[in-house]
Amino acid sequence: MKSFFLLLSLTWLGTTFAQVQEHFLVTSNSSIRITDPICKKMAEESKTEIQEEIKRLNKKQKKGDINLKNLRLEQQSYFEAIQTLGNNPEINFAPYSLADALIRTYRQTVEGPIYLSLQKITLKSLGAATLEISINDIQVSSSESAMDVVVKNLKNPSTPAQTIHFSCPTGRLLLDNSDSGRLAWLNFWGEFFQEVKALEQLEKVIMQVDPSLVTADERDRQTDEVLSKLGLTSKEYLSKGTEQARKLLKDVPYQIPFNQVIGVFISKDEQKLSLLSGSSEPEIQYDGEEEISYLNFQSTRWNFEKKDGHWHIYYSNHYTADSLTVVRSFYNAGIGSDKRYSEENWVNENEAENLSELFNHIEFVHEAATVETQTLIRTEIQPKLAKLFSEGNSAYDHFCQRISQQTSSYWDEQQTEKFIFKDVLISNPEKTAFIFPVILNNKEVQNEDVYYSSNEDFKFYALLKNTDGSYTLYDWYYFKPLSYWSNYSLLRCAETHLKHISNFTEDQEIINDSAFWDNYIFKRSARGYDYLTQVISANESIALSKSEFDAQVQDCIDILLEYDVVDLYDHQLKQILRCINTIQKGKLTGVQNTKLITLSQELHFQKRLNKIRTADKNYYPQLNLEYGEPMTERSYYLIH
Repeated sequence: MKSFFLLLSLTWLGTTFAQVQEHFLVTSNSSIRITDPICKKMAEESKTEIQEEIKRLNKKQKKGDINLKNLRLEQQSYFEAIQTLGNNPEINFAPYSLADALIRTYRQTVEGPIYLSLQKITLKSLGAATLEISINDIQVSSSESAMDVVVKNLKNPSTPAQTIHFSCPTGRLLLDNSDSGRLAWLNFWGEFFQEVKALEQLEKVIMQVDPSLVTADERDRQTDEVLSKLGLTSKEYLSKGTEQARKLLKDVPYQIPFNQVIGVFISKDEQKLSLLSGSSEPEIQYDGEEEISYLNFQSTRWNFEKKDGHWHIYYSNHYTADSLTVVRSFYNAGIGSDKRYSEENWVNENEAENLSELFNHIEFVHEAATVETQTLIRTEIQPKLAKLFSEGNSAYDHFCQRISQQTSSYWDEQQTEKFIFKDVLISNPEKTAFIFPVILNNKEVQNEDVYYSSNEDFKFYALLKNTDGSYTLYDWYYFKPLSYWSNYSLLRCAETHLKHISNFTEDQEIINDSAFWDNYIFKRSARGYDYLTQVISANESIALSKSEFDAQVQDCIDILLEYDVVDLYDHQLKQILRCINTIQKGKLTGVQNTKLITLSQELHFQKRLNKIRTADKNYYPQLNLEYGEPMTERSYYLIH
């Protein structure tokens, strides 16, 4: 059951900066006849329930939880309407339900406040009503529920009133309302107005009586025209805004779906942003044994606010079948009463949304690490990975060390998600080698056929101290990247991997196990490190000695002779690509070099590679390498 107190919170959803205001007076005569026994019982039970709810509401007011002086006049009018409902529920259930629907509908149309009076104007500060909607001759029998609704323009009494008759089978309403719980009679009238499409008809009649109150269709047409003139819905605006947001939020350690953004607002000082993302999700419903499949559009409203140098995130999810309405509603928040763009409008709405229980709050907490750890990560690791992932063809767009996620809801019943981060390095006792466990965010979901997919990977990097005191960052590929889910723990994942080859537990910062370091980190052969590859950017090449390169080539030959290409690991594929590219680019001769090129051709290496890795021309995104010319420096070795 939807809370009947929702009207009290509706005002923040609309624009309140214009001077235009409306005052709806919703009335009914005392002629209400209920002959259906089920409905009679429902009405009596709901009468008792609503009076209990009103008592609880009034207790909150007496305790100071609700302070009318702090409510805007618009909200005070809604509070007064609830009191009127409680004073005489029998004749007010239907008018209140209709008033609720009217306010929801015209909240998106009327740019100023909408005041409400039920039965009569009890708050003199509201002034005269502008429109009266009167419900007459309510009848509920076992066969039919019906009423007449009269619409009058009180601003211009000479305008002829309009009358509409609504009716529908009572049984259909009882069927739809069979599982409605408390306040079932209020829900009954909500179902009635929905069944007879009351708002669709009332909008047209109200527009005839008062042309300033336009229908939803006319409002949408006007809104689309304004948004188009302002350029807010253009592809260029969206593209530029999304790219700017991506840059501003690049250090936010959270997965933001930039590739799904369909709306964007950014404040001039770049301290506040609002994004709208959307995607169609498959849904299945069952009607008896019949399976019905359809696409459900899920949108998410994201609000970002920078406080004390840190970003705070607020978000709210919505489901609808109409993506156009979602986009229109989002951008409409930035339109002022003069039909021009107004940053003040959407910023105020943004702030109000952040305080509402409809928006979840994401809080980032960074736990302190040792100065040594922080310094090494900030100076030797983060810059290299940031540069690597900033490249347009990178498979990842950001990285973080999120050690846990907590969910709580202590503040205004608003759910708060707390993400805890910590700089983590696992070292040898000599502090000459460090393991960096990290979470990487994929730019794209890796498997689009999976409804719920992890968009993050867990992997290790290694940082080694050189003899001259400098450091080199390596990709430690002994373990394959692991799909990382939100309920995982970074340190627990590290332990799960490392416990099989060392004595590491998640509470350790040092692995005092020389066999581990010698066999899995420092281990070398003729071709160089066995499990490490240097992290380089697109304009850098891995440097090898002549003997190391020859050993790499021989290893590639052995791999191709022993295994099928489709069964190879990424580090093996990268090694083969780099060796072939180096030979062809440098036009290297020699028996082994020629043998590798010939073998790759005989085994149709590229054709087999294309079966397991998607190529963009000659570039393989998952390997981050080109095969053949043109190629960047990263795709071949530098022999010295």
